[in-house]
Amino acid sequence: MTYTLAQARTRITTDLLDDKNGTRWDDTKVDRALTVALSQCLDAYSSEGGDRFLQDSGSVSTSSGVYDASSLNVLRVVNVSLIVSSTYEVPLPAQLPKDRFISDGSDQDIRLLYVERYALPSTTSHPLVGVGATAANSWDAFDDWVCVTAARQLELLDREQATRRLEEYEAKARASVLDHAPMHVNRRFPRRRPAGSYAWHWLPTSVYLTRR
Repeated sequence: MTYTLAQARTRITTDLLDDKNGTRWDDTKVDRALTVALSQCLDAYSSEGGDRFLQDSGSVSTSSGVYDASSLNVLRVVNVSLIVSSTYEVPLPAQLPKDRFISDGSDQDIRLLYVERYALPSTTSHPLVGVGATAANSWDAFDDWVCVTAARQLELLDREQATRRLEEYEAKARASVLDHAPMHVNRRFPRRRPAGSYAWHWLPTSVYLTRR
């Protein structure tokens, strides 16, 4: 079972910070710390190659080389594939927006693998990681990592520096998640395929196809 928002609050104040009565940190402060911690942990896990939160866009189309992904609420794009035919897709290499490239002005069908940006729920019975009442593909170790990261932030605010106990526990919680994050490696294109000359880069809310 993953945590609800109510369980995450209790885990922080009662178990990690020994504030059973909520006299030192109220729900507003705890939720603010949880919001930051959730964003930090999602970004760290996905950047290490973790795939538990990957979403598949399905087949989508670019317009003059650009796909507007604002409706997907993307935190990080992990992979973009060019759909060559109904049975053949090729993963495209990523590049930086500052790299030298030629913009692709055509319309293409592509598929995105991405990590969604999750917001802290506003209802206490809803899952800590998810959309509304629908839980994301999270697990106890990840939710606990979010909680201990939030607890460290609250300790910093209250005592100016985190306690040794929380520092050590946060390192263990982080390792329990990131040690099992698989690494994704894009394959090279077969040069005989038309996809071989394409690449992609991400700017906030949009994927840009380019030719190398």
